[in-house]
Amino acid sequence: MSQLEVDKIIPQSGTTLTIGDSGDTVNFADGTSIGIDTNTLYIDSTNNRVGIGTSSPSTKLHLASGSSGASPATGTHFFLESSGDTQLCISSPNANTSNIRFGSPSDASGAIISYDDTNNTLSLGGSSTNAFLRFVTGGASVERMRIDSSGNLLVGKSSLDYTTAGTIIRSDGALFSTTNGANTAVFERLTSDGDIIRFEKDNTTVGKIFSRSGVVSGIILDPRAGGNGLLGQTGSIIPVDETQTREDNATDLGNSTYRWKDLYLGGGLYVGGTGTANKLDDYEEGTFSAGNPTGSTGGTITFSSGFDTLSYIKIGSWCYVMGNVQIGSISGTLSGNYITFNSLPFTIASLTDGSENGGNAGTVDSFGNSNGTVPMAVSWGGGGTNNFYVYRYTSDGNLITGATVGTGFRFAFGYRTA
Repeated sequence: MSQLEVDKIIPQSGTTLTIGDSGDTVNFADGTSIGIDTNTLYIDSTNNRVGIGTSSPSTKLHLASGSSGASPATGTHFFLESSGDTQLCISSPNANTSNIRFGSPSDASGAIISYDDTNNTLSLGGSSTNAFLRFVTGGASVERMRIDSSGNLLVGKSSLDYTTAGTIIRSDGALFSTTNGANTAVFERLTSDGDIIRFEKDNTTVGKIFSRSGVVSGIILDPRAGGNGLLGQTGSIIPVDETQTREDNATDLGNSTYRWKDLYLGGGLYVGGTGTANKLDDYEEGTFSAGNPTGSTGGTITFSSGFDTLSYIKIGSWCYVMGNVQIGSISGTLSGNYITFNSLPFTIASLTDGSENGGNAGTVDSFGNSNGTVPMAVSWGGGGTNNFYVYRYTSDGNLITGATVGTGFRFAFGYRTA
């Protein structure tokens, strides 16, 4: 082997220096570094590194255009840096693709970043049918979002579990948002009032949620001409038409075919008008004990079991009483021209014109005694009491005559309650 030791090889001015010939191999001794110019090309044979633009390569291949001041991460084999903006450009001819592929011995093209010039699209993905795209922040182990192998977008979660916090946008368009103790969604419209959410079916609007006056919201349930909806207003919910305009006395609640079942009100119901006289604030049905009425001048009645209760219907301020009672026993001597009952279920109203006193308030007759059926009259007591009185239609007005054990009374009368 021939050996030549020189300090420099300088080509003649204007000529090219050629080392070796075609098919030859040029070897440099171990531990020998080679530099071309100051930073054009540097081969660090000790560390097996090549630097372009640097004489101190820090990775297997180090391309530098000035220093960035940064050090490559552990395991880096190719380091590209500059003292300003830095770009890595991968180009191919028109109508072709430019690719970066990631692989392993078992999958030479496991993942790819590809630019398609024909369609002007950038693609990221994996070749495996189970591959997914994962996004992390705050450390490589903290996953924030992923697109799974089925094309579902998952934010804040890594599986299609609808019961855990996070958002799922499925590839079929379905959206699921789950939070723990917070708003699930906020829809913000700025500047003007109007639609905030619009619901559509086959490109036809079927409903809306809108804002009004910047402080309340409403919903359009039927956006067709003549349609309707609801609007929130201080202390009330009012009807609107399909244009979100408030309307009066134009919308029904249910219809003759499709009715609501029960209506629970804590206040009143205005029927046929909006004045106080149109307000129905009470309806009640029930029974009450007829008690132990007394003769006007003596005696106390106890009614027979099974014939000692009357029923009532209360509509607004009026109470209607009906039913049958029958005397089971009499304590003392029953006397007087009327019997006093003090068991009305509601107190009698005190009216300013005094019409709460006297007068026939309904009908009553007696049965089950020797006199046969006897017509009678019933009137209520004064306002603020629960009394009513039963009189007999006779010339002497003596109701007590014939009122013995077994005598019954049939009632049907009404009175105004307090």
